[in-house]
Amino acid sequence: MAYTVPTLSDFRDRFPALAAVPDARVEYWLARHAPVTESWDEVDYADAILELTAHNLVINDEVPGSGEGGAMAGVTRFRSASMDV
Repeated sequence: MAYTVPTLSDFRDRFPALAAVPDARVEYWLARHAPVTESWDEVDYADAILELTAHNLVINDEVPGSGEGGAMAGVTRFRSASMDV
């Protein structure tokens, strides 16, 4: 069985929270990772590309509205279990 590169539709289904990212940017990263991740086992290949694409979109601040502030705008306090920031 050949390695199958995931599609834009696969990405949108897997990461609905990244729906605001333009199609062209998602397709760019999907294509860029296709040859790099062929070192993965075939069963993990599509997942690896999807995860790496989402990772790069986020760390490169390509998610509209996620820069300074973004979804965390207005948050002044964060509490989790005994941690309070």
